[in-house]
Amino acid sequence: MANFSAPPKEEDAQLNYDWALFDADKTLFDFNDKLGLEKLFAQHEFGFSESEYQQYRTTNTNLWHDFEAGKIDSSKIKTTRFKPWEKQFNMKSSQINDRFIEMMIEICKPITGAIELINNLHHHKVNLGMITNGFNDLQQKRLKKNGMCDKFKIVVTSEEATHAKPSKKIFDYAFKKMNQKNKDRVLMIGDNLDTDILGGQKYGIHTCWFNPYNKPMANHILPQYQVSQLCELESIITDLNY
Repeated sequence: MANFSAPPKEEDAQLNYDWALFDADKTLFDFNDKLGLEKLFAQHEFGFSESEYQQYRTTNTNLWHDFEAGKIDSSKIKTTRFKPWEKQFNMKSSQINDRFIEMMIEICKPITGAIELINNLHHHKVNLGMITNGFNDLQQKRLKKNGMCDKFKIVVTSEEATHAKPSKKIFDYAFKKMNQKNKDRVLMIGDNLDTDILGGQKYGIHTCWFNPYNKPMANHILPQYQVSQLCELESIITDLNY
């Protein structure tokens, strides 16, 4: 079960941004696909080797790249990435994919500070949104599991928008749902420089790079902010300094 934090402090806050848009994987939620796959295979009494993981990872990465490039739609990922294991599982790739999504929901854990931050921002009446390259069911169920479902005004997935970050089109899709015209009042937060930060930068909104491992900055990607802990975001989005 989710570890829900104490209610946020009661001070009124002036908002530096009206909207905070979050990436999902490795920004709000831990993402350990290897563990998910190991547990999925073990559930069916199969072993899962490192070489199989690398095979899956290569196939999955290539499919997502093709989707981001507009070469395939998201359904192709579901129906293709588990094809090498269809005979072993006696299931279609899409059915194995569904089991994998359920396992990823089961093992999902929020990043340290995520629940407290979302609760506090919601308390201060910041509009919260999610823009993620992923599937609808996974995001909604993870939010619900961790008590954050009612905090987010919009959840935009690449599956729903039919475009992936860093494409301008997924941001256009989100801004229509937000009914937001002023880009200066929107902050995009994410861990991935190429999708989250470059995507936001090209769209003309401010960005914050969540960089817990102190990775080096890319010369052509310049976020307005960089944080190593999620708790640092509250004083960026509001004028409160705890």
